[in-house]
Amino acid sequence: MFASDLRFPLKLFFLACMIALALTSEANSFKGNCEEKGLQSKELINLINISAAIAKNFNYQLSFKTDESLYCTLVKTSVLGINLEMVTFTPEPYDPDGNFRYMTLAFGMSKNCAGVMILDLTVNNPITMVHVDYNISQKKYQLAKTIESREKFCSAKASPPP
Repeated sequence: MFASDLRFPLKLFFLACMIALALTSEANSFKGNCEEKGLQSKELINLINISAAIAKNFNYQLSFKTDESLYCTLVKTSVLGINLEMVTFTPEPYDPDGNFRYMTLAFGMSKNCAGVMILDLTVNNPITMVHVDYNISQKKYQLAKTIESREKFCSAKASPPP
């Protein structure tokens, strides 16, 4: 009788641990460091959807699902003296020496824009990589060409509805 009295608290403790684990994994659904660094799942899913829509508009095939099963990595870096924050989605853990399947959004080059780069070398696509400037306020994109065209495109703000 004494042994059964001890099993109940253990079962209760086990149940409490399982509930805590379920709540924790639901809050941090992305693998990688994005949520640890303060990005919210809703924001991340929006960024994935933007990237996936751009890939689809270019008929660019991806060999991985575009959902919260992806690894998300936030990297802060400096390129040519410009401080950037890059959010990269990959089906495998982020490798700074190169991933051959990814969607990256780079913030900091222009006020209203993000640079979007999409690459999947495991699929035979007509173009190697999609690289566009995405105007956040207008919700439009253009091919990334020159600094001048980026500045002009990114300085345009969304016009108010009529």
